[in-house]
Amino acid sequence: MKGRFASSAFILFLSLTVFSSFAFASRNRNIDQLLKEQGYQSVEEVLNKPPFTGTLDFTINKFHSQITIDEDSSFIVKETIDVEFHRPRHGIYREIPFQYTDDLGKTIGTPLEVLSVTDKSGKDCKYKVRRTGNIVNIRIGDANTYVSGNRTYVFTYKVGNAILFFDNHDEFYWNVTGNYWNAPIKEASADITLTVKKQSKNLWAACYTGVYGSRSSDCSFEASHNSADFATKKNLNIGEGLTIAFGWD
Repeated sequence: MKGRFASSAFILFLSLTVFSSFAFASRNRNIDQLLKEQGYQSVEEVLNKPPFTGTLDFTINKFHSQITIDEDSSFIVKETIDVEFHRPRHGIYREIPFQYTDDLGKTIGTPLEVLSVTDKSGKDCKYKVRRTGNIVNIRIGDANTYVSGNRTYVFTYKVGNAILFFDNHDEFYWNVTGNYWNAPIKEASADITLTVKKQSKNLWAACYTGVYGSRSSDCSFEASHNSADFATKKNLNIGEGLTIAFGWD
């Protein structure tokens, strides 16, 4: 899966909330500056933000992401998200960025296609997709209908042009849950599978938890046979997320 791509790496950020937001970041750029350019808070602003004291609209009891990386550098994400609504709401929003700016100021597109949104039984959910700026916005629910209690949403989408290529290995970075929404996550996990037939001899993995920019690792991972599994070890509080990294030769 070798090829030529941008020389610097980037991180994809995802978040889920009633009104949520996402951002991309390059490992070689000033991350705070990039976030400010896209209208996000800096790390310091997040860390110094007063504790959330409002009423929660929902809690995410479980957030699992199943990621399949194809030989053409695209990957398919299937997210199963168990939401417990604490008061009636119309539904949720899912927002995913499809382009970012690299170190040289060039806009790089990562084509994104929403394949399906269903409930846990496989029944199609009503949703609308629109693009605003560099964001694909998926609105799930009906403006004329309220939902409450426990609900499971299954998102499936395909992303292209988003693997990092180097001379001797490839890399994948993904913020599984996101950090910019007011809801706790009781359990977060992810698994990654490579579809290539050749078994990689050198796999590596890492995971991080906490607020944006945190290097805490209250999570576990295991990599073998062209795949890797990740899971949090404790609840993620409001503003905290799970980010994973996976590399192969």
